[in-house]
Amino acid sequence: MVLDAGSGAGYGAAYLAEHGARFVWGVDNSSAAVAFSRRHFVRPNLQFLVMNLEELAGFPAQSFDAIFSSNTLEHVPDIERFFHGAWYLLKSDGVLVIAVPPITNDRLRGLNIDNPYHLNIWTPRQWHATLRRYFSDIQVYGHGYGRLGNTPDWSQSPATSGLTERSFHFEPMLMDDLVYVPESLDEPTLTTIFVARQPLPVDEIPPPGSAAVLVDHSFTRSLTEAAIQLDVKRQIKQLQAHLQHYSQHVAVLDTRLHQAQAQHDLVQRTLAEAQQHAAHLEAELARKNQHILHLESQLRQIERGRLMRLLRLLRVPGR
Repeated sequence: MVLDAGSGAGYGAAYLAEHGARFVWGVDNSSAAVAFSRRHFVRPNLQFLVMNLEELAGFPAQSFDAIFSSNTLEHVPDIERFFHGAWYLLKSDGVLVIAVPPITNDRLRGLNIDNPYHLNIWTPRQWHATLRRYFSDIQVYGHGYGRLGNTPDWSQSPATSGLTERSFHFEPMLMDDLVYVPESLDEPTLTTIFVARQPLPVDEIPPPGSAAVLVDHSFTRSLTEAAIQLDVKRQIKQLQAHLQHYSQHVAVLDTRLHQAQAQHDLVQRTLAEAQQHAAHLEAELARKNQHILHLESQLRQIERGRLMRLLRLLRVPGR
């Protein structure tokens, strides 16, 4: 019997049920995810339950041959409670398989911190040390595509990408290879996979409720901290949307301003041309006025000449 802890949309549990598992229980704390899984994956050897991974309940001790959890445990607030529950439910010859983010340098650490849903910002060394508190045999595997260090194009759909379970391979790795990987090098693995066997005796494991023992700079943030970060990211996104709206509005106003400036420049040029034309007309009018004055002067001279001739005629004797 197999337990898929954090079954999500249910496809992983369904795959296990279709490929040899006698019976698979898929558990997830999301009722929506469980409802989706129940609608889309119906098999007689498959069942889905809503369950908190920190409180694996309803199963007898040592009832599972395998417990599987993929890219889920980084979301669990109290990871020690999950490992204690897994230890309790696993048979003495059973196996626990977990896949977690490979935080092997500052860039990957930053990416995980930036994800507000990731609570356990743990290195492979921290995961290994915590598993050692419950199991005596732990193996580490790299999750590769083509070759270790390659990353497939996740933006494509499965139908167009052609990816299947056979597109990936898993190779044993040494913990020393996962302590620190320079950012300049290819990432050594898509996920870090731990395979834990041989549960320790009850008197050698931490008592229920024990806190995690951190061995390096790994840390676990609270749900409150994650909620605050999520709220901050939401507010930032809203501010960015407002900023984009205002930027578009400013761009429209800027376009209108340029249009108004161009219109203003056109009016100024037209006004300058009109002023030049008016000045030309005024100069022409002044010239014509001068000509009129000259003509009037000549006319007065002519009139004076006529008057003088008339007077001379009046003075002629005998007339």
